Amino acid sequence: MEGLNRAQPGALLPYVWAPGWNSNQSLHKFQAEVGGHLQGGTAGARLLQAGNGVAPELPAIPMAFQPEPGHWQLVPVQRIFGSDELSALSPGIADLVEPGYLEINSQAASELGVKEGDGVEVDDSRTTLEVRVNDTVAAGCAGYSAGLAGTQDLVPMTRVSLRCARDWQRRTPELIGTDGGGHD
Repeated sequence: MEGLNRAQPGALLPYVWAPGWNSNQSLHKFQAEVGGHLQGGTAGARLLQAGNGVAPELPAIPMAFQPEPGHWQLVPVQRIFGSDELSALSPGIADLVEPGYLEINSQAASELGVKEGDGVEVDDSRTTLEVRVNDTVAAGCAGYSAGLAGTQDLVPMTRVSLRCARDWQRRTPELIGTDGGGHD
């Protein structure tokens, strides 16, 4: 079950175990001498050295996030299909990848005068993305679909201004339906 652990150099031993020995006895079996190096060489180089007992000075804790009127902090939103570097290169997954979008909460949407499917310009029309209304997005934040088309110029955690894109063309038509009960 554990595999044969014989005749390997000490550096390649994943564990020390021998049949009929418990752990600490088995360790002595694989050492050149008690308390010494393993037979066949050491298991590697020590990368971290013991400190002097003084804790390093930690960086200052940043201030808590405070929303600023008229500005939103960009937060990357990872998607299952397309956010990483390689998944969108696969033809099967590329069919599932959507264009980039921006998620804001309903309060921000009403402040900007947009609704689901409208377009918003990020920082004076440098980037224009479709709006998705998501009330789980915190006030003052705008989530963008990281790695998807149209979001490559966005920098995470930066503050940007948003405005309604007047010349935006919806990807899907806005349908208005009713069950008004009219009879023919």
